[in-house]
Amino acid sequence: MLASRKVARRTEADRIELWREISNAWKQISRDAEKNLSRLGICTTEFKILRILQEDGPTPMARLSDATLLSQPAITSFVDKLEERGMVRRERDKMDRRVIWITITSKGRSLFRRGLKIHSQFVSGLLAGLDDAELSRFSSIMKKLSSFDVQTEK
Repeated sequence: MLASRKVARRTEADRIELWREISNAWKQISRDAEKNLSRLGICTTEFKILRILQEDGPTPMARLSDATLLSQPAITSFVDKLEERGMVRRERDKMDRRVIWITITSKGRSLFRRGLKIHSQFVSGLLAGLDDAELSRFSSIMKKLSSFDVQTEK
């Protein structure tokens, strides 16, 4: 019985260490991505907003909030900054004035295209050391991890 407790503790400690490695890697990758896009004067969140608008077209502010996992006040702040720089514009819905649609402008499209080129090169370089099988496995693991609904004790 004692041996199984040691294995369980070691396994738990190993999992915690793995979590630390994942967390540290993500922080480093995120910092590097921010630095990379900062050459264009945007952050990764602004780039993500522009990507959503480029791919989906005009999008309600609430949906941008959901898609970026940001609160309504936070997404409003990012959209304000993009709007001030002429990258997006706001339009009230004609049928429901509570709904605000965000649209990418031609200036925003141009910045997004430049950002996509830079970001694609960054991602390619980051993942260059992984072969197709490793990329496939990594993708599967990340999807699995992000689909868990982890409940914690209260």
